[in-house]
Amino acid sequence: FNFRATDLQASIGAIQLKKLPAMNDHRRELAKWILEGLKPLEKFVQLPVEQKGGFHTWFGFPFLVKPESGVKRADLMAFLESKGIETRPIVGGNLTLQPVFTQFEWGRSGDYKNANLIHENGIYFGTHPGMNKGHCDHVIKAFQEFFKDLV
Repeated sequence: FNFRATDLQASIGAIQLKKLPAMNDHRRELAKWILEGLKPLEKFVQLPVEQKGGFHTWFGFPFLVKPESGVKRADLMAFLESKGIETRPIVGGNLTLQPVFTQFEWGRSGDYKNANLIHENGIYFGTHPGMNKGHCDHVIKAFQEFFKDLV
């Protein structure tokens, strides 16, 4: 029989998939904790909402810095990074701003208001099964510290 790496990977993946429901439940619990902790800061950030009938697995925790807050996304990201919290801009806001779209006339029509909002103000940080509520509290406290003079 000719085993290939993909056969081995598939057998490991099949075992790993059995762990997925517990990992998803754990991430959902952590996200609920973070949402509750950041709720007092909704004047500054737009928090994610799980749609009715949806099942968010919270691979990451996305949010928007509200433009009217006067806070710059880059400043918040730099502050969180200084506290050991890795962040990334949300990729996939306005894809028509990508250079390839200059080649297509049809790709530039419209103002894409919401896509631009996400493109300019979206941030996320990762959530992973190794996190616990102590890690979440660290994230919440970092947000509180950043916004303390603005509240």
